[in-house]
Amino acid sequence: MPTDVVVAFNELLGRQGLTALQLQTANERITDIRAYFAASLQMQQPVFTIGSANRGTMVAGERDIDLMAVVTDFYANQYRTDSRQFLYDVRTLLARRYPRTDVGARQLAVVLDFNVIRTEVVPAFTRNPNGYWIANGRQGWKGTNPPYHAQLVGQADALHGQRLKPLVRLIKAWNVVHALRLRSFHLEMLVKRMWDGNAIGVWPAAVAGTLRVLGGWVNQSFTDPWDNVTRIDDYLSANERAQAVRTINESAAAATTAEQHRLAGRIPAAFERWQVVYRHTFPAYG
Repeated sequence: MPTDVVVAFNELLGRQGLTALQLQTANERITDIRAYFAASLQMQQPVFTIGSANRGTMVAGERDIDLMAVVTDFYANQYRTDSRQFLYDVRTLLARRYPRTDVGARQLAVVLDFNVIRTEVVPAFTRNPNGYWIANGRQGWKGTNPPYHAQLVGQADALHGQRLKPLVRLIKAWNVVHALRLRSFHLEMLVKRMWDGNAIGVWPAAVAGTLRVLGGWVNQSFTDPWDNVTRIDDYLSANERAQAVRTINESAAAATTAEQHRLAGRIPAAFERWQVVYRHTFPAYG
């Protein structure tokens, strides 16, 4: 067990990867789903990985592997006025391939639960001049551009000396133990933007600093950096937003105290406060 707070954060980071079984299952399912779509539908391009798994910011509490399945415009007229039917038909297609797997259509994706890992397949059309059209949770469509987001985070991580993605994972690990009050993508874009132009120091200082200002960021509307129009925080009701901010502020207070203890050399006391922040998932002292 560690006796240094920075070492403890490194240990916490080390716990955030997929297990060997999860990784094996994910790779097998991705390969199979890609081949199945290629054989079953007219595809604009092979199925590809998106989301946290693709951006390198996935944490242990997120067992979803997100995939995008971009079909050709051959299907556009059939589904132009009803994106929900598009999801339902893709769900039916996947249920035939995985009859013993829980397959369900959510608002934006088709979810396949393989027990140790869950795969969310996002059906899409290409969008001119760039990006993709995906279901908007009703009958219509909304634009998105996962490759843009992956490039955005990758470039920012390089500018930060490969310290942005680990910091995002530490904040996501905090979010997981606090009931996932914020969606992963929203949280990641928030952390990326708040650290633009600022140096990321040692993990305890960076996490405490992030939590200290995060509530203020969550209280503001936040648009997708790809188009600067689409709201990516509109999933939060007023009550959910207020509860998220309360949770953030409570953790920020504990994290600030933890940093004060660390800097003053009161290491056991710092560990105790980080246990509060991470709800006893932080490595134990000693």
